[in-house]
Amino acid sequence: MRRARGGAAPLWALWVVFLGCGVPPKTAELVAFEQMRGGEYASVIREQMPQLYEESEGAYHKALAAHNDREPELAMHHTRVATIFWRTATARVEQKDFADAMKASQHRLRQAEERLEDARRRKTAAIDAIARQERILAMQSRLAMAEEKAQLEKKAAEVKAKVDAAVLALKEAESIDAAQHAPGPFNKAQAALTMALDAFQAGRYKQAEESAAFAAADATAAVAAARPLHEVVLKRRAIDEQLKQMLSLASARSGVEARIEARGLVVTLRELFKSGEDEILNEKFGELDLIVELAKRGEALRIIVEGHTDNRGRPERNLALSDRRAQAAVRYLSGHGVGADRLQPLGRGDEEPVSDNSSRAGRAQNRRLNFVFLKPNL
Repeated sequence: MRRARGGAAPLWALWVVFLGCGVPPKTAELVAFEQMRGGEYASVIREQMPQLYEESEGAYHKALAAHNDREPELAMHHTRVATIFWRTATARVEQKDFADAMKASQHRLRQAEERLEDARRRKTAAIDAIARQERILAMQSRLAMAEEKAQLEKKAAEVKAKVDAAVLALKEAESIDAAQHAPGPFNKAQAALTMALDAFQAGRYKQAEESAAFAAADATAAVAAARPLHEVVLKRRAIDEQLKQMLSLASARSGVEARIEARGLVVTLRELFKSGEDEILNEKFGELDLIVELAKRGEALRIIVEGHTDNRGRPERNLALSDRRAQAAVRYLSGHGVGADRLQPLGRGDEEPVSDNSSRAGRAQNRRLNFVFLKPNL
């Protein structure tokens, strides 16, 4: 057997050397692939990319067979094919994990933007309320100055009483946010009252009396229009206060996560079930009893029970498992005095992660039940 001039012996020639020595040693590429195949990432590849995993396994076994049959070129080819399938599966898993992480980050960003916008609205409302109060205080100050001029005249006293009545009517409208709920009649009342004050200060008592009458009438109309809307605002504030008290109670319990969102109070419980099962663990009944207590405190609130899983396994299986877990929690709550007509189970599967599924800790964060105490539509 003749070697190539000026070069090393070909691969098949090296294998001939070992023909008398049993099975030849594995090539470096085959050993490297077996190290990847036996690594801790292998279970993730098998679960999330089963087709590529099987393709890689098939090529690997073909490589072993060729190796044992002393066909080095064929063994090398199958080893490289197996490696390509394996690295393709790895890249796709990493791409999916990155997409999940991006989705969770975008969700947190939207929540932060909503909180910032809510703070801006509250600031604007507070500034407007202060400005309106300052205008009314300025009107009262002008009325006090006008009183000093008209105190000797009986007519002035009568007109003052009517202007005072208009001021009180406007204050009542202000107290129920008529400037926001009924801006038309409220603004007309403000303008008429300003005219009444100007006329009263100038001694034009007839004009002041007429303007005060218009101001009182418009203020009364503003109150009538604004009161129903203001009562809705008060009810919403009462509900918000109730949710804050429920939040305080839930937050005081170790292992329980609670927050207030636009839709209501969200209480999150984790690790209620064994992996892949939908039967509630006995040691978790205490946490569900907290939900029962919250439901009794907010007895007018409907409750959505959302089930969430991590992304291991097929999405359709995760969706079905999350729905069964939500239904198990609903059965527990209804069995402990919570009206079934208030409860709605909802499986979300693995579509709404709150953490990175590539780590054990991240997956544990994603396996959860959300109990959403919904704000009523007022």
